[in-house]
Amino acid sequence: MKDKAHEIAEQLRSADELRRFAEAQTLTLLCDLADHYEVDYDQVLEVLAERRVVVGGIGTPAVSEFIGLELAGLLRCPPIVAASKLADALSLKHRHPRLYGAVQEGRIEAARACKAADLCRELPAEGADAVT
Repeated sequence: MKDKAHEIAEQLRSADELRRFAEAQTLTLLCDLADHYEVDYDQVLEVLAERRVVVGGIGTPAVSEFIGLELAGLLRCPPIVAASKLADALSLKHRHPRLYGAVQEGRIEAARACKAADLCRELPAEGADAVT
């Protein structure tokens, strides 16, 4: 019985490592998509032309206003949730690069890093990384 419990515990630990890796990869992919996403202007009426908006706070790059809708479909969640995930990812990458790196290295969970970054959202961009 002990051997079975040990085996299950190891599987659980392994599954948790995979979850942490997947969350870190999701943050990276959200940022990468934001960097490369754009709407083809040839297929859009001028009145519907894309604008660039800042969703991750001061110090983060402007992204397509339509990316939240695309992400909502990809992540199977409401657009507001998708936009929030994107804002968290961009804030970590651009305002808290050391914390972002720690997530990518598996030293901290993505949710904890995003929470820490959120607590610093009112800080100037140049000082945010030093706090976290």
